[in-house]
Amino acid sequence: MNSFMKKYDLILMPSCPIPPRDSIGYHEEGYMIDRVDGKRKTLGECKHPPTAFTTLANISQQPAIVIPTGYVNDKDFGSRLGKLPISAMFVGPVNRDDLCLKVAYALRNKFKFIQAK
Repeated sequence: MNSFMKKYDLILMPSCPIPPRDSIGYHEEGYMIDRVDGKRKTLGECKHPPTAFTTLANISQQPAIVIPTGYVNDKDFGSRLGKLPISAMFVGPVNRDDLCLKVAYALRNKFKFIQAK
């Protein structure tokens, strides 16, 4: 990861590999409806855990920041939750937290739904 970050200032990626999930329908923690096949599964059974991209920054000790970028209409996935948030993650080189904070500050008013106050 360090050699990759020598070539690039920041990495931009989705913060989560799947759209938000309906966890209201199940009261047992650790279960979800798989958006790929529509079946109820444990998080361990899913081939795309919701933390897949954030784990990259955590285990490599890279600074990262997640910013909201929009909404997905959950009705498209068979739920009645309405609009759910989606986000993007910027990952920077080790000890360069300032780059992540600068990009988040620069984008703070670029999306109408995340206006800074």
